Amino acid sequence: MRFRLRPILVLLIIVIIWSTINSQNPYYFKKIFTTKDGLTHNYIVDICEDDQGFLWIATRRGISQFDGSSFNVIDSLRSAEIWDIFHDTITSKIWISTSQKGLIKLDPFNKTFEQYFHDPSDSTSLKSDFHHRVTMRDNLGNLWHGYGVYGLSLINNEGKVLKDFIFNDKDKNTRNLNSVTNILPVHSDSTLWIITLGGVIKFNTISEEYLVFKNTDIVQKNQFWQSEIKDETIYLGTYSQGAWTFDISTEQFDFISLLSEERSEDNPNPEVVRNIFKDDLDDVFISRGNQCIKMEESKPTFFLSSSNKVTINHRDQWNRYYGMLNGGLAIFDPYINQQEIIYELPKVSDKIEVVVNDIFPINDEEVLIAAYGSPGIYHINLNSNKIDIIPPSEGLGAHGYYHGSAIAKTQEGKYIIASDAYFYTWEKGQPNLKKLPLKVWDKSIPRFKSITVDNNGSIWAGSRIGGLVNFDMEFGYQVFEKIDNNKDSEKLTWIEDLFCDSGNNLWIRKGSGYSIYNIDQEEGSDINYTKGNENSYYSIKDFDEDTLGRVWVLGEHGLGLTNPKNLKSGVIKNYDKNFHPELTFMVEMTRDDKGCFWILKADGVIFFNPYNAEIKFYHSRLGVGGYRIEHIDKGTFAFYKWERIFIADLSSLATTDEVPKPYVKSIIVNNLPVEVNKGSRSIFSHNQNNISITHGVQSYFIPDIDRVEYRLLGLEDIWHTHISNEIITYNNLKPGSYSYEVRASNTINQITGTSAYEIKIKNPWWQTWWFRLLVLSIILGLIYLIYMINIKSIKREQAIETRISQLQLKALQSQMNPHFVFNCLNTVDGYIATNEREKASAYLGSFSRLIRRSLQYSRKELVSLLKELELITNYVELERVRMENPFTYHLEIKNGSLVKDLRIPPLLIQPYVENAIRHGLSGKGKDGLLTISDELKADRYYLSIIDNGKGIVTDKVVFSELKSSLGMQITQERIDNFNKIHNMDVEVT
Repeated sequence: MRFRLRPILVLLIIVIIWSTINSQNPYYFKKIFTTKDGLTHNYIVDICEDDQGFLWIATRRGISQFDGSSFNVIDSLRSAEIWDIFHDTITSKIWISTSQKGLIKLDPFNKTFEQYFHDPSDSTSLKSDFHHRVTMRDNLGNLWHGYGVYGLSLINNEGKVLKDFIFNDKDKNTRNLNSVTNILPVHSDSTLWIITLGGVIKFNTISEEYLVFKNTDIVQKNQFWQSEIKDETIYLGTYSQGAWTFDISTEQFDFISLLSEERSEDNPNPEVVRNIFKDDLDDVFISRGNQCIKMEESKPTFFLSSSNKVTINHRDQWNRYYGMLNGGLAIFDPYINQQEIIYELPKVSDKIEVVVNDIFPINDEEVLIAAYGSPGIYHINLNSNKIDIIPPSEGLGAHGYYHGSAIAKTQEGKYIIASDAYFYTWEKGQPNLKKLPLKVWDKSIPRFKSITVDNNGSIWAGSRIGGLVNFDMEFGYQVFEKIDNNKDSEKLTWIEDLFCDSGNNLWIRKGSGYSIYNIDQEEGSDINYTKGNENSYYSIKDFDEDTLGRVWVLGEHGLGLTNPKNLKSGVIKNYDKNFHPELTFMVEMTRDDKGCFWILKADGVIFFNPYNAEIKFYHSRLGVGGYRIEHIDKGTFAFYKWERIFIADLSSLATTDEVPKPYVKSIIVNNLPVEVNKGSRSIFSHNQNNISITHGVQSYFIPDIDRVEYRLLGLEDIWHTHISNEIITYNNLKPGSYSYEVRASNTINQITGTSAYEIKIKNPWWQTWWFRLLVLSIILGLIYLIYMINIKSIKREQAIETRISQLQLKALQSQMNPHFVFNCLNTVDGYIATNEREKASAYLGSFSRLIRRSLQYSRKELVSLLKELELITNYVELERVRMENPFTYHLEIKNGSLVKDLRIPPLLIQPYVENAIRHGLSGKGKDGLLTISDELKADRYYLSIIDNGKGIVTDKVVFSELKSSLGMQITQERIDNFNKIHNMDVEVT
């Protein structure tokens, strides 16, 4: 890093002081975190890094996880006075040695811990609850623990003591010798170097032999409480006797003279070594008093100094150092606030602010600065760091200061400078600005803002009052109120900037939109901004041309490419925040030697390659940025801010490709906190569906400018921008699998890999697979049961139908009993014997009809009562014909229509008629009377079979025969089946 002297004595002193401080402090303070930021205590004891990249900060009042911007405190350990923390890479746990809380093993992921104490009943427990000092692993993988009083113990991963070691010495001063402050392993060896308050012990872990080495100069003092080992040298720090080394090969102690041992206001306690730290580059840092010393080849060099206590405790992979400064956690970051040279511009008065309007490089060694409120034009020589002031020849005037607006160079090599109202010229070696005798307006100050020289050597100037001026230093000037003769054209007022491209086109930046004027063809056009039209911008900031002859227009919120073949078309391709999020709030741009653009914005600088649209962003905290930017030569740029000119080489700007790492910090379900699962997956019940998520970002560079986005896959695919400290809440989530994804991007828009946390909300028990399987099984079982019932019902119905058929057949058989058939045939035979052929034929015809109807009806389930009565009448007539004295038969049917519609089983009545003839009318002869009649009473239909015989009640023998009659039994069974099948109520009385 280069620092150059200033030309004025006061500034020279400032630069020398500033350079001296920074030569001692190459690492810039990023930020100091204190208890106000969440730190448990402002005194830092130790720092370690876990497997996930988080830092763990141990203080005198507990331990907390640090992600670069916030602290996650282990609340239950706030009262623990910690001496040492050790990250165990084998178990991924952190061992915490405390003064009064025993030995603690912390799981850094789920923030749980186990405490190990002394148990008098357990010989494998620790020796004490107090004075725990240090824990470490040796090169053989053994875990060792040192006490402040009780020597050394070999322990296992569960905090159980495998073996204890007490060290003795000839002078019997064993207390200090067993006050262990550190354990240092030797690479590829079984040797441990035990650092104690009583001396240095060389301990062989295999043979268990040891040697004690004491520094006789300070043996009675409180010694060796800080230590580190590098190669063959052990660095030792005391609380009252400064720093020492112990040479392992020579076994000798040597005092280290740390640059300044004198007590002073800046170094009040040089004898107090607060910390000794060795980083992963094997660099050793000794913190004592208010200084941190780096040992380079065993020689001390200043690394950091402060007005208060300072220590270095940790270094990360990005070359950042962490420690304590002024009571708090400090981060010393080499990438913050980088800058090479600062020029403070001399002022006319402290009351008048200097505002730079133009930075014009003469060559790679000289720069001209035009500014408001200045004593003239500033000329800076970058090699000698000399600032010369070039005042106007006529003096500063009544105001007492000069208003420089813009600078241009003529083809003759002269420099022309525009002020509010006049033009000046200057040549190298000329002590003053020479005023040109040109007065454009008599009544008002034109307020010139810009000036340029076209390809023909003609000078053009733009003002905020009178428009565009074209002049020649010898022949006068011409004022352009418009750029064409169109009466509707916009008047040229309030011109902010002018730019002439290689095609001799004059680009005119106005208050809104811009205009183009072709100088050779003397014609122009306005490109005005209209809402929704992207061919221009509302606020134009700058113009520039790439090496392909394409002109680019810079707007406040976009960078536009124009068409060189059709300039009137305006912006043909727009690059805005949709293309890159940093392309907004832009101020100015300049072009480097390769034709690439460097765009100044509110919080840094954008690099834009116009040939492949590559973009990089350099945040202002890197030391770049301001209100003006100008490329000088080969990557060297000048910036203006705060009345100063900064010179920086952006081509060698140190940066980092570190990307932030988002992570899920906490989960709250139904207003209750739940543990963040180590496997990045949590499962909740169906009613645990109101979930709030807090995520953090592990970022140690500039975390407050990281962009963080999140989404919940399974619910939506859209990324949402995270607002700082925002709690993301999802209510009434449906059962299913979700993935909460977080991603972040750094200052150069590198996007991290997506961090995902899986969330599963289980279905309610009635929507689970086993319940559905159970329901399906029950349904299938019911279907099977219904099926079996139906099968049984069908079989029963089939059995009933079979039985009915059998009964009908039996009924037919019973009705057509052999006696009846035999009698009928005898009757026919008698007619034939007596040669009564007609009677025989008629009788035989009636008999055949009866037989045929009986067979037809027996195949049917039901027949009409009318047909059944017709069959009965046929049967009765056959019985009457074969008798010598036939009985009288009456059929008295009153309900004819009902008889037609009523359906009964076939051959149901015949058995009762047969019994009436056989038993009721037996012996009655022609006096016998058989009547069949019907009656309808109270919605019930009665069919009566009445004979005038002796009756069934008085004739018990006959009644018994009736009951046992096969026909009657079959008929009754048929009636019972008919009632069951048709849900009817048919009975015989």
